[in-house]
Amino acid sequence: MTTKKTLVLALVLTFVTLYLAKVLVPGRLAKDLEKIALRSVSRSNIDTVSISRYDQGGKEERFVLMQSLAPRPINAKDSLEEKAPELVQTWSLPSIRGAILDKNALDAYLTALLEIGVEGPLETEQLYRDISVYGLDKPQMTAIVDVKGRRTELAFGKKNEYLGKRYVKVSGRDGVFLVEESSFEQVNKGASDLRSKTPFSFAVSDVREFLATSIQGRIRVTQPEVGAWRIESPESLPASREDVEEMLNTIAQLKVNEFIDGSFEERNRYGFGLPRANVIILFRDGIEPQEVSFFLANASQGDSAASEMYMYSSSSETIFKLATDPSDKLVQTADGLREKAIVAMPYDQMKRVIAGGEQGQGVTIAVKEIEWVVNDKPSDPVFVEQLLKDISGLRAVDFPLGVSGEVFQKPFLTLELEPKSSDHQKVSIVVGDEYTDARGNKLRYVKNSNNDTIFGIRDVEAKRIVPHEEALVERLKAPATP
Repeated sequence: MTTKKTLVLALVLTFVTLYLAKVLVPGRLAKDLEKIALRSVSRSNIDTVSISRYDQGGKEERFVLMQSLAPRPINAKDSLEEKAPELVQTWSLPSIRGAILDKNALDAYLTALLEIGVEGPLETEQLYRDISVYGLDKPQMTAIVDVKGRRTELAFGKKNEYLGKRYVKVSGRDGVFLVEESSFEQVNKGASDLRSKTPFSFAVSDVREFLATSIQGRIRVTQPEVGAWRIESPESLPASREDVEEMLNTIAQLKVNEFIDGSFEERNRYGFGLPRANVIILFRDGIEPQEVSFFLANASQGDSAASEMYMYSSSSETIFKLATDPSDKLVQTADGLREKAIVAMPYDQMKRVIAGGEQGQGVTIAVKEIEWVVNDKPSDPVFVEQLLKDISGLRAVDFPLGVSGEVFQKPFLTLELEPKSSDHQKVSIVVGDEYTDARGNKLRYVKNSNNDTIFGIRDVEAKRIVPHEEALVERLKAPATP
């Protein structure tokens, strides 16, 4: 290639590059940007989004989404140490006190709104003067977006069935545009679509105490340290972490089927005149609100209708219709929440188990070097470990009162449990006579040497923890036939 041709080619390439950089690409970008209805709006700058829409039943709904600076919510992942509040952009429904928005639903909604693309406008010669032809005299939905004193309005009219698109008017632009029906459906949402279906969400570790009142009585439970629960009234008792946290998680994870706003003054019609349960929860420092009260009630819509469960909270003016009935977890007795573990020793921390009584006489299970032996005989470790797990996992199902000591005179079974280290206490378990509870269940009395509580365990559980030498020793293989 000659020098002259090389220079010409370089000039051509330079011209093409400048044309792409200065004319073609910016032009296409501008054209693409022109297709975005809210092309000059960014999410971080929005002050409010005002929605007016008609639902499928033709009922009008109006609500406002507001963005403002608020202290960042503290959650369970944060350090328990007090921190200086950090201000973050937060969205709310200011017309509904205590309404909690679903972050994922809100993010999807705002993304869809800001990405709405429009086609058009319609050619002038095709445009009707009467905007009712396009349904814009009474829009199906109107979204008004306010950004620092500047307002943009989108009015969505009728759907063009032939094109499968919907007419839309954009303030600040002349003419009528078209929008994909799928884009319209993504933003044609009611306030309930954007609200959290678990409005009582909280971290159990943030709870410091709660008071539960129901037909079963009143129970006060505290958590001085995370995971260390204690019943303070009606009497001082160790509480079951598993049962207490299951109760609180039931509240935190309650699912809502319907939000009933504007009926707070008529809450008695939903059964709150005589609530099923009331739970007052107090949170650690730094959590807002510091105290929340939940009420559970049921109401029936007619003699043949199933009972419907409702809940409301002191932090909100909304009555929530629940998806399921949580009564079995919230209507509790002190016995339902107290510690039910009879043996506070993990199975793998047991060094020796000496059995006695009518059923266990003459069986000793011990660690010899690193292997389990039963009466000094090699054991079947799988069966031994399962037995020890059953002993360690023993749980009370009843707490009988006024029990005479005579029920332990001829023990069904005794177990002496020696730990491997001083981290756990040596404990003796005595299983006594059989009895029948109020529901007709066959139980047995049990006590341990570390407290004065008399427990009731199922008879089948008592029989499961009886050690039998023949079932625990190693099976000898038959010699091979020559």
